[in-house]
Amino acid sequence: MNVGLVGLGTVGRALASWLADSGFQVKAVSSRNRTSAEKFATQLGAKSLPPEQVAAASHLLFITTSDDAISEVCGNIARHGFGNCQAVFHLSGALSSLALAPAEKAGLGAASIHPLGSFTDFQQARKLLPQCWFTIEGNERGLFWAERVLTRLGAKFRQLSKEKKPLYHLAAVFASNYLVSLLAVAAEIWEDLGLEPDEGLWQLAEGTLANIRNDGIFHSLTGPVKRGDLETVALHKEALAKRPRALELYCQLGLVALDLSEDLTEEQKQKMALLLRKETFQ
Repeated sequence: MNVGLVGLGTVGRALASWLADSGFQVKAVSSRNRTSAEKFATQLGAKSLPPEQVAAASHLLFITTSDDAISEVCGNIARHGFGNCQAVFHLSGALSSLALAPAEKAGLGAASIHPLGSFTDFQQARKLLPQCWFTIEGNERGLFWAERVLTRLGAKFRQLSKEKKPLYHLAAVFASNYLVSLLAVAAEIWEDLGLEPDEGLWQLAEGTLANIRNDGIFHSLTGPVKRGDLETVALHKEALAKRPRALELYCQLGLVALDLSEDLTEEQKQKMALLLRKETFQ
């Protein structure tokens, strides 16, 4: 089965390598950086071609560019024609297959295939991709080919509707991108104490994630909000007085934790909510 890729960022190159190692024939690739594309194509035994020629050389086309470029790339290829291409995929988590409307209009399969993972470089992405869950959505023909590709790769996948893609990606952002943001706040405070994050902080975070996996969200929550420790929360707020963004984050997350605190009485919850919403410490 001949495949082609337009866009050779971290995930695009990792996917191309995985496809090649799994028996797919990567016929052609394309990237804005021609030197990089030619080097990578040589490694795969493929050709480095303009996007429209990649499509013509492929039965299945993966557009692995940035989200903002997907529609434009697909539209430009459509103006030249898709040749014998059967289906076009993109890898965006937030965008639906509607970003591939020109391909669908041309009678092709159109689908989004998103790997749920956090990828920082090629080697890491190549290692993690086969372990990821994937989500797919698209037209009937696109889903047929997407399922066929992922099954051959041995990947785990679920199907979503177009309408659910934004919420799906939003949940992923909270679990990954904003988790990094949250831990950056914790690390900054930790380092201000003269400690390195490796001196306990990262171990605490890893232990919490392990607890969530093993015992679930509700049973993994600990801390002063869950216990109803008003004095401790007040001390925390005072300590964050000169860190207004961290204070706001602390209070908002505290309210979320309060919703998860099943053992508190209604009176305890009301007192804690009032404390978390107060703008002063008196």
